[in-house]
Amino acid sequence: MQKSKYLTALLCAAAVALTSTAALNAVPFSFAGTEEADGTLRTKGSKIVDPTGREVRLYGLNCPSLEWIHTGEHMPEAVITAFDQWEANLVRLPMNQDFWFGYDQSQTDGGKAYRRLISEIVDIAAERKKYIWLDLHWSNGGTEWGMNTGQHRMPDKNSLVFWESVAKEFRNHPYVLFGIYNEPHDISWDVWKNGGLVFESVEVTENGKKTSKSIKYEAVGMQALIDAIRATGANNIVIVGGIDWGFDLSKAADEKYRLVDTPEGNGIVLDTHPYPWKNKNWSLLIDKAGKHYPIIVGEFGTGPDKNDPDKPDETYFKNYHETLFNWIEEHNYSFAAWSFHPGAGPCIIRDWSYEPTPFHGVYVRDFLIKAASRGVSLFDGNNYTGKSIDIKPGKYTSADLKAAGMDPASIKSVKLNNDHSLAYKLTLFSNDDFRGSSQTCIYNIPDLQALLADKTVKSLKLETVKLENINKGSSVECSSGNDQSGAVTDGDETTRWIVDEEGPKWVITDLGTVCTIHRIILKHASGKNLNKHNNNQDFKVSISADGTSWTEVYAATGNKDYESVIDFEPSAARYVKVDIMKGSQIPPHTRATISEIEVYGLKGSETAGERSAETQGGDGNGSFAGNPWIWLAFSGLASILVIALTVLSRRKERIRGTA
Repeated sequence: MQKSKYLTALLCAAAVALTSTAALNAVPFSFAGTEEADGTLRTKGSKIVDPTGREVRLYGLNCPSLEWIHTGEHMPEAVITAFDQWEANLVRLPMNQDFWFGYDQSQTDGGKAYRRLISEIVDIAAERKKYIWLDLHWSNGGTEWGMNTGQHRMPDKNSLVFWESVAKEFRNHPYVLFGIYNEPHDISWDVWKNGGLVFESVEVTENGKKTSKSIKYEAVGMQALIDAIRATGANNIVIVGGIDWGFDLSKAADEKYRLVDTPEGNGIVLDTHPYPWKNKNWSLLIDKAGKHYPIIVGEFGTGPDKNDPDKPDETYFKNYHETLFNWIEEHNYSFAAWSFHPGAGPCIIRDWSYEPTPFHGVYVRDFLIKAASRGVSLFDGNNYTGKSIDIKPGKYTSADLKAAGMDPASIKSVKLNNDHSLAYKLTLFSNDDFRGSSQTCIYNIPDLQALLADKTVKSLKLETVKLENINKGSSVECSSGNDQSGAVTDGDETTRWIVDEEGPKWVITDLGTVCTIHRIILKHASGKNLNKHNNNQDFKVSISADGTSWTEVYAATGNKDYESVIDFEPSAARYVKVDIMKGSQIPPHTRATISEIEVYGLKGSETAGERSAETQGGDGNGSFAGNPWIWLAFSGLASILVIALTVLSRRKERIRGTA
């Protein structure tokens, strides 16, 4: 048994040495909607493109409440969560034209706070290089400001004033899109485009009783709204919903009703809302227009089944989510699901913990993860430079790669960490039929030729690898309060490690062996508003393969959130350490709380360049021999022995010594 321990230690140390040059360069990275400094989007035919001409797909969530309450509900928290935890690169933000100018009775500042909140949300998107779709959701029905505020058939003259102001405020902002009116309905195509007289009923309160009242007003057409926006010099993409509550686009591309942009404008995108109770002839009602305009599915969803609330209601449409998502994928449409609010159905979340609803939210979450995935990037230059293509999981021959724009012989570097919610395994083959010698990689590869000893790739296979919290059940050591230490790895967010004392406070978890990790989720005290003041403010997170040499992967100052999601390049680590410098917001800030430390990656010491040699036919042609990593292993032999002996003889002292 003792010899076995020594052998295991030597093997672990060798794994660390073999991957040290790549693994311990743990540099945090962020996932963004676009990498360009200028994220301005334009339309090109039926596509949305970035400044380089590359097609962009928008995918995200509707975050309502700013249409019915000027302070919003859980704003901007909901937007941040949609971007950072739900993989969205787009948030549709419903707005109210009365609130913008402060005409609601509860507003006393002329709308200043409302406009400031909208600007803050726009800044949040821009910081992440993601997009905000400002959507005029509620209007006045042609009456006075502050009257009959709600969802009407068409925009009114006040809507023109609203868009002139909003367009000036966010004129040519690279991450702002203008959704000029939500769900036009019960009007003709001519009124939709050109405006006209509209009759409708509204609910009013007279003498303390609710009653219906007929109103008529001169509606403003979609073309007039576009013209008003462009007249301000704002060239932002304009998004326009069809008739029949924003669903029907059947005549939007007809010459008679086609909307016209200015030469300087960045284009028009059509919006559709295919709820399950609508006509299912999407080909005629939507796809026809999609041949001429980019399409965004701006709302969709279904409620719970009456008999089984954990299942989607299929009264109108069986297999709604599957059918809808397949259709969206087939046409590569952009989309924003309704709604990221627990009280505005169909609801994506149960409550403000952002847990997905089983009948709608889980489907949307999984679809967002799929849509957000870039897969793996292949570059024709070292260190992720030069021309690149992205590939999704699958098998690729030389012909496949060439058709995608990359000769396999020209691949010089590979980036595997594009997606935070998915991990990938790339297998490179020396033959064009997925045979011959092979090399399996799960890390980024800055210099592929060095790894392959100047041999060429003929085919490759990309697979996803299941992510799991590999820290669950791990042993834990703390600066104090060791009787509570198991709470941070028990998988139960209701249990917590809590320490309230002066001096350094830290927690170290031990995965048991060197693993490949790339994500840590640190959960503090609480996600509920009443208890958020107990979340740790200033802290840092470090990782180590041996418990002696630590690499800092994250540091926070002034944190208020319950969850800290920390992504970094896949790295070899056994230990995760959290140092808390400033605890709760309550003076003297000594209370530190951790409910869970989740670590995501692959168990064991799988590393970049893990070799799987299988030469078919015995001729050895194309074999990935002469691997320079072997030289690295021998050159670091002395260091390996030192690390191994240290691991065996001073484990407890070493861990405590890092406190």
